[in-house]
Amino acid sequence: MRKVYGMGVVAAVLALAGSPAWASLLAYEGFDYTAGSAVSGLNGGSGWQSAWSASVGSGTNGSQTVTNPTLSEDGITGIGNRMVLAATGANVSSNANRTIFSSTKDSGTYWLSVMASNDGGNSTSFGYVQLNDSNSNVPVRIGYSGGASAGTWYVASPVTSSSAKSDTGISATAALLVLKLDLTNKEANLWVNPTSAASPADATLALSTTSSYVRFDRMSIRVSSSSSNTTTGSFDEIRLGQSYADVVPEPASLVLIGLAGVMLLPRRRQQQA
Repeated sequence: MRKVYGMGVVAAVLALAGSPAWASLLAYEGFDYTAGSAVSGLNGGSGWQSAWSASVGSGTNGSQTVTNPTLSEDGITGIGNRMVLAATGANVSSNANRTIFSSTKDSGTYWLSVMASNDGGNSTSFGYVQLNDSNSNVPVRIGYSGGASAGTWYVASPVTSSSAKSDTGISATAALLVLKLDLTNKEANLWVNPTSAASPADATLALSTTSSYVRFDRMSIRVSSSSSNTTTGSFDEIRLGQSYADVVPEPASLVLIGLAGVMLLPRRRQQQA
């Protein structure tokens, strides 16, 4: 039987979509797909230029899977499921990639938020989300390093081989990470479970002063370890915008987006076929 939704719900969702706080949300992914689905080829969310692609580096024992339930961090609960990356073997990596823009961005300020969880591994396990371009220039990445009980959240700039660890006292088990990337002034700031936009950054990093290195048009997510064990990491509720308000929504906003997701569920299911 086909479900019919009240016009009040539809109006509320449309009002949210047109509100100033969400006017600059550039890309969103809540992994609202069927649990058990392979990530490669999935094309939901909004604002992206391509579907997800996935790969396993330096081996074949890895996976990228949509898994239930969603993550819930710092008072924010996701609206779909989550993506779990797993890799087994020394230096084997599990990767998921998606194009954000049709052209490379090398100026301006961008905000990125993601829920991340170090689900299992050892002292050599790591996982991250990075912004990069088609030439493998990586101006910034955020993630965790070390085991789930002793790891640390960090922001890093591979092109300068520099990194800055957060000093929050929060072990790298699960957290809401918020990144402010200032391409114009070549600076990156990381917040771990922030309380507001006015909260001092937990880590700040100067980026390369060479503009050709500090640009991006896509996102890459990876987990790996130098040990032969299995390492797994979860990632969820990815948001890219131009303000803190874009990427750290109020709980009421998530409720409305969840209702919109339910209304669009049949369409999303078709996208997986």
